[in-house]
Amino acid sequence: LSLRVSPQVYGAGLLEAIEESDLLKKHDPNDSDSDGVTGIARQVLDEKGIKKVGRFGIRASTPNLFVQSGVAFMHDMGISNVVGTNVYGDCTINQKECFKFASGVNSNDKNETSKEVLNSIVFYLSSLSPPKRRNVSNKEVLEGKEIFYKAKCTSCHTPKYVTSKNAKFDFLKFQLIWPYSDLLLHDMGEDLADKDLKGNVKNVSWKTTPLWGLGLLKEVNPRAAFLHDGRAETILEAVLWHGGEAQSSIDYLIANHSNQLDKL
Repeated sequence: LSLRVSPQVYGAGLLEAIEESDLLKKHDPNDSDSDGVTGIARQVLDEKGIKKVGRFGIRASTPNLFVQSGVAFMHDMGISNVVGTNVYGDCTINQKECFKFASGVNSNDKNETSKEVLNSIVFYLSSLSPPKRRNVSNKEVLEGKEIFYKAKCTSCHTPKYVTSKNAKFDFLKFQLIWPYSDLLLHDMGEDLADKDLKGNVKNVSWKTTPLWGLGLLKEVNPRAAFLHDGRAETILEAVLWHGGEAQSSIDYLIANHSNQLDKL
């Protein structure tokens, strides 16, 4: 069993607008450059059955907002659509009585919600911009930036991209964005891994979470927590949970900045 905290949805349209070739530049499953980082661009199918790089979901399981929205309708809410077409999707195989009730599909329709509804959701999500960066010239911010780069956190948290000229909407095209993510899968070590009920490790790979807007989460919700399962109460705690491919970055922080860490 594994807990999940819903990811932030702002800036999703901009993430979808990143050129696939820019993501594939960092695809390095065999660590060919020997830097200790083996990012994987996960290959998934879009709504047309074409292989694309996964961008959304905690494990990059969907390639675009249309599929992501359809999957969420189906698996989170049990509402069938052109992506998730099982009209009894919220009934399990053992719930025989569940299948006797109305499915929610209107007459002349094939699913419980329409393609038009999904497209509206996609447009809304694409229009949610990330918050503006703050304290750009602050001394402590600049010191933190220097440490962030020297610790090689940017090996996974890629700072910036320019979005594609082929983006779905005009307002997403040719935008300089700073999401701090490569959207690839990385081994984050056994401490963060999903485990079965016997404690056996089942999966150690997670998509690099975009960092934009991170500092405002607790202002929006004082109870906000960090990492995929909310185990970390602070950003520092989230950083220190990193292992696997990030272990050398953590070792650098502890070896060179233990005094600063103790003050936080």
